[in-house]
Amino acid sequence: MTIKDNVDFSVFTGFNNFDLFSNSIRRAFSYDAYGDKNIFQAVVISQPIPLDPNDSQFFLGKEDPRTNKVSRFSYRGRIIGSDSPHKFLPDPCNPNYTGEVNATNEIIALHTTFYSSGEIGNDEVLPRIGSLVEVRLEKNAYSYDLSRGTHIKVVKNPSDPTAATDTCESIQSIMESAEASGATSAADHKVYNDRNLLNPEFKPLVDKLVANLKAKGYSPLVYETWRSLGRQRYLYETGASGKAKAGLHGMGMAVDIIDGRPHPDSPSLKVGWGSYESTKRKDGEAPTAGDIEATKMATEFFDALGAEATALGLEWGGSWKSLVDKPHVQAPAAMAAKGKSINTYEELVGTPTASEPTEGLEGSGGNAKSSSGTT
Repeated sequence: MTIKDNVDFSVFTGFNNFDLFSNSIRRAFSYDAYGDKNIFQAVVISQPIPLDPNDSQFFLGKEDPRTNKVSRFSYRGRIIGSDSPHKFLPDPCNPNYTGEVNATNEIIALHTTFYSSGEIGNDEVLPRIGSLVEVRLEKNAYSYDLSRGTHIKVVKNPSDPTAATDTCESIQSIMESAEASGATSAADHKVYNDRNLLNPEFKPLVDKLVANLKAKGYSPLVYETWRSLGRQRYLYETGASGKAKAGLHGMGMAVDIIDGRPHPDSPSLKVGWGSYESTKRKDGEAPTAGDIEATKMATEFFDALGAEATALGLEWGGSWKSLVDKPHVQAPAAMAAKGKSINTYEELVGTPTASEPTEGLEGSGGNAKSSSGTT
C-alpha cells in the first residue's frame, strides 16, 4: 500500500494545504542520490599529458620500470557504474558513437579532465588510454564539478591480464589508425622548444629578449616555440585551449617563456608558471613557504618578461584583456601578417630533432590554458 492510500489529503485545506505542497517541493529538491560520495572509478579516454613534455615517453608503449619521478599529468576520464554522473553523455568507448578520430575527440571533450595531485613516484603505476582508475570529484551546489577532478590511483591498466575486457580498445585503435595513416590526430602533441624552429624574422627578437632577461639576473626557460596543428587540436579537443587553430605558434611567430629559476624548496624543480601555491590550494593541500615564494618570483619574472618584450616591439600575452597568458610572447601584427602556417614538423624541417631539455617543470594543473602555453 502506498502512502497516498494511508493519508487523507482532504484534511489539508487552506494554508495547511499550501504548507504541505511547499514542504514536498523543498524535500524533492533536497534529495541527493549520491549522498557524501565523491570517490568513483573511471576509464581513461584520452592520452595522459604530463606537464613536463620529456615525461611523455612514460605514458606510451610498454610499461617499463622507471628510476625517476614523473611530473603532474592530466587526462580525460569517463566515470563508470550505474550511478555515474557521466551516464547522460555519449560513451566514446562505444563503437556505435564513434568510428573516426574527430567524432571521437568531440565526445571525449565533453568529459571531465582529471589531474594528478603531485609528482608520481617511480614505484607508482601510470595510466594509459583504457586504464581503470580511481578519481575524486568535488561537490557543488547542484551535484559535482564535472569540469575537473583529481586522479587518485590506477586500479588496472589494459595490459593487466585481469583487466576487464570492456576497457576502451575502440579509442586506442582509432588513434593508432589515424597516426599510422599520417592523419593529424590527438596523438600528435609533442612540445617543441627549439628556437631554430621560429620564423627567421622573429627569432632574433626572441634571442634578444632571452639575452636581456639573463642580463637582469633571470633564468628564462623557453617552454614552447613552433606548434603543430595536431598538438593544437589535441589541446582544443581536451579542453586545454579555446582555439582549434595553432595561430602564430603554427607560424613560428610565438613563444612561451617561463621562469627557469629553481623552486625555493626543491632545487630540482623550476619556478615555471609559479602555480604551485594555487594548485595545492585547489587540491585541498597547504602550500609551503617555498610555494608562496615561487608565486612571488614568477610574478616578478613575468612582469620583467612583459616589459622587455614590449620594449622590443613584441606583443605580450600578459597584457591581453581576456585569456591572459603571461608566458606568451608573439610577433607584432605587421610581422605576423607575413607569416604562413606550417601544420607538421616534417613540413617544417623534414626530420625530427630533440627539443632542448626542460627537466624539473611543474605545471599549473588548475590552469591548463596558461600552463601549457595554449594560446
